[in-house]
Amino acid sequence: MKAQWRFLLPLGHLAIDCLLLFTWVWQFDARFRPHAERQQVRFERVLFQEDRAIGFDPRYDVPAPRFDALALGCVPAILISQWLRPEAHVQTRAKRWDPIWFGIHEAIAFAIWFGLGYLCDTRKIRVIKALAGFMIARTVFVLFPEVGAKLEVLFWLVFSIWALVMGARRIVRRVGAAMISR
Repeated sequence: MKAQWRFLLPLGHLAIDCLLLFTWVWQFDARFRPHAERQQVRFERVLFQEDRAIGFDPRYDVPAPRFDALALGCVPAILISQWLRPEAHVQTRAKRWDPIWFGIHEAIAFAIWFGLGYLCDTRKIRVIKALAGFMIARTVFVLFPEVGAKLEVLFWLVFSIWALVMGARRIVRRVGAAMISR
């Protein structure tokens, strides 16, 4: 039985992204949610300004490396999903992740990976080894998200250049064939 890449690629991408999302949220919980056994209760008198305490909720403008590894698994999808939800990478105690952004991102990424799998199934492009290798490498990127995000960008840059060159070759062939047939 022949592998159906049109289904394996998007489902593999979704599984890896869910794993990265889990580790991203887990890391936030481990860092910013205190554990009961580590907490020491201290009572001190404090003067509150206007009867409200100022809470500390860390917010970073630079996305976490795990978010980058998650988002850059499909660069065309991140361009659209970040444009629609630019604050998706911001984690607070109230909002550990943005499910709407994740849904938008995965829907776009699923369509892109399904299209690439379809082109591989119909033998229109022959890069299934590179795409499958990228998926396998993404599972390793869960352990090393800082390096993984950079390598994902490099993969998509090389893949885009390859696609542009192949598209240009196809156009030149068709134009050349049309010119010869006249």
